[in-house]
Amino acid sequence: MNLKPYFFGLLSLTAIVSCDTDSLELNNSIFGDQNFIFETAVVDTGLKVESELLNPIQSDNLGIAPFGILNNYLGTNPDIPNITLQKVEAHYVSQLILPTSKLTFPKDTNGDFIPNGVTVEKVVLYVPYLSNQTAIDGVNQYNINEVYSNLNPNNLPTTPSINKLKLSVFENQYQLRDFNPGSSNTQEYYSDKYNDINAVSATNRLNVVTMTPAQDAIENDEFYFRKNQIVYKLPKANDTDEEKEEKLAPGLFAHLNPARFQEIIDQYKNEQTTTGSSKIYNQNIFNTWFKGLFLKIEENTSDSKQLAMLNFANAYVKVYYKETAANTTATKSIKNFDLRFGGRSITLYNNDNNQTVDLSNDKFILQGTHGKMAKIKLISEEPFVLPNGETTTLLKQFRKIYKNNHLINEAELTFHVASDFSVVGNTYFDNYNPYRIYLYDYSNNRVISDFVDTSAQNASPRDRYTVLGGFYDKTNKVYKIRITEHIKKLLSYDLSPTGEEEAQEANVELGLVIVQNISDFGFKNIKNNSDNKLPASVSYQPLSTVLYNENGSEDKKLQLKITYTKPKNN
Repeated sequence: MNLKPYFFGLLSLTAIVSCDTDSLELNNSIFGDQNFIFETAVVDTGLKVESELLNPIQSDNLGIAPFGILNNYLGTNPDIPNITLQKVEAHYVSQLILPTSKLTFPKDTNGDFIPNGVTVEKVVLYVPYLSNQTAIDGVNQYNINEVYSNLNPNNLPTTPSINKLKLSVFENQYQLRDFNPGSSNTQEYYSDKYNDINAVSATNRLNVVTMTPAQDAIENDEFYFRKNQIVYKLPKANDTDEEKEEKLAPGLFAHLNPARFQEIIDQYKNEQTTTGSSKIYNQNIFNTWFKGLFLKIEENTSDSKQLAMLNFANAYVKVYYKETAANTTATKSIKNFDLRFGGRSITLYNNDNNQTVDLSNDKFILQGTHGKMAKIKLISEEPFVLPNGETTTLLKQFRKIYKNNHLINEAELTFHVASDFSVVGNTYFDNYNPYRIYLYDYSNNRVISDFVDTSAQNASPRDRYTVLGGFYDKTNKVYKIRITEHIKKLLSYDLSPTGEEEAQEANVELGLVIVQNISDFGFKNIKNNSDNKLPASVSYQPLSTVLYNENGSEDKKLQLKITYTKPKNN
């Protein structure tokens, strides 16, 4: 291979800036302003991007998770046929946690329970949205965050004319285990369990209730995400009692059929009569008898698509019951207890991964959940022959330059969003392009050296680790990721055979993914892949983007830009 078109095409100098006053230390030698210059090398040859369809990812026990339906489109018009990248359906299943203290109920003078002395009056389900309070004027005002819809949910009228979704709440019939059968290993659940759970659980909807006044259709067949404060009436112990209300921040809210929860009350009575004879004797027995709730979302029409991030960590079912006091039938009171979401839970995706668009060979797709990622090789190790007959590699040539008193100041990868194939269908959320992408060591399932947190203490979790970058630049339609320390380490090995082996080992395959929360920097397992893992927040990031790879046009292709300092006589 001829070095000139290959290697010097790789290092195209785009800027040379002299420094007038500073001095830097290079390999223990001091160079004043008269002895060194700054240069920038743009690496646009030798980079290699490989797009990969992901196997299902471990998605159990996520506190913040998506719920709803989202179509990620490619093209300039979502109505054009055959341009759908992926439809994401996000559902949720969770066990319920019993109250810490056992419930007890009054008995008559004979030690018997009063007939109909404890009756369930109302049961409500509540899953908070991610919201912030904006004002108080009699009724609290809120904005809700991270909702993906074709309309801004914070500007909707009271009764919006939008395509709504069908919400179903079922009793889960699929046993969620803590451990693998026959072992002490924790049972892992993956994002592809939807069909298994739906097949056995989707029978009787708990969130269709006959009540007065009539149940709001937003709780079942006309569901949509809205910013309204939730206000619901509390049951009354006696008809003459004053009417009271409960107020909650915006969230998924639904009345549930009380009949099944009356059975839980009856089990507490059994426990109070004969300890250990009930289905609520402990949490494990309860989990076998009442396996939790399955929250399912469906389209009402082909155009009904909305998805939001929900706070399942603070979700609960509240059971209100009327209790008759001991030794009297006249004194009644309303009490309640919570069954909180917890134990084992799974975020379930029913995704359509059919790729119907030809992106050509100059673009690649990133998709959260079990969608698509990219694997990147920064510097080629493919051998070629120099004009003097020496066989070498780009990695080796880079290392020689670095060892020749060159100091790397900055190294940065630039990914251009493919605007002609960008995700569209929503003007409010800047075409759904993800807020942040993330680069990590895919070969070794760990962060790279530039993953450093210098953020302010009060910075939001998704805004931390600013050194690494990866934020979406809406103006220039690019993502930039800093890899300075990673490149320095890669080129720092000596030129001996041992150093060559160490450099090749350090030239790892990098993984590029979309993340929801970069501060959640643990890793999740990939189904049927024992060697590699994915950053944890990929499992709850529903969005997509399309980027140019190394084959893009000169102004759009993936580039590695290295700014370095070198002595003037080199």
